Amino acid sequence: MTDDVRAKVKEVAREARAAARALRRDAGAEVRTIVEEARGVRRGVAARPRRRDAEATKAAILAAAQYAFAHAGYDQVGLRDIARRANADVALVARYFGSKEDLFRAAIAGNKPRDEPAELPARNEFGVWIARRVLARDDSDPTRLLVLHHSVGNPRAAAIVREMVTDRFIRPVGAAIGGPEGELRASLIYSLLAGFGLMGRLVALDAIANADREVLIGHVGRAIQAYFDGAPAGVRQPGGPGRDSAR
Repeated sequence: MTDDVRAKVKEVAREARAAARALRRDAGAEVRTIVEEARGVRRGVAARPRRRDAEATKAAILAAAQYAFAHAGYDQVGLRDIARRANADVALVARYFGSKEDLFRAAIAGNKPRDEPAELPARNEFGVWIARRVLARDDSDPTRLLVLHHSVGNPRAAAIVREMVTDRFIRPVGAAIGGPEGELRASLIYSLLAGFGLMGRLVALDAIANADREVLIGHVGRAIQAYFDGAPAGVRQPGGPGRDSAR
């Protein structure tokens, strides 16, 4: 083999090795890209089911707690009972909701909006306005009422209900009413609404169940407005003059 031929063979070999190295680099980069994309997709796919699973488990625990408190009452229910009904580990109950008291609060609140109004209407419109809000709710499921009914015999459960009602309704409405009797009259309004919920929704008295909604709003609204406004002129007040003294 002549020197020229040998030189040509070496040159071709060098070019072949360079081409092979470039091909390996390109192939390696492409493989790395594919692997990184696959990892990213896998992370995304894995994260979404975990979030969905957590949300589903939390919802199942809350539903199990509402059922247990509604049918057995606060005293007879433990976190393990709720976890068993939700088909979840008891550790998850504590993780998502904390203590039994915290879970009871969540069972009362459920997925409903907070009871207190965000912005109050004009004073003379409050009664009809809040009656319409209450009657507009879809309370065909009596679970929350049953939770209260079967649990408030326990002093701690009753205290939790008082705390929630006071924080969410009585204080803000009492502040709107104003005066030394603001929270008293707000408490009377809430008691009226609670009684309406018990007898109208849970017991379902025929007259209430069959009444036109606007008629109910009018009657309930006027009763609420009377508490909101206070005693009308001429009604005897404790320690003060009344109609009889004016004669």
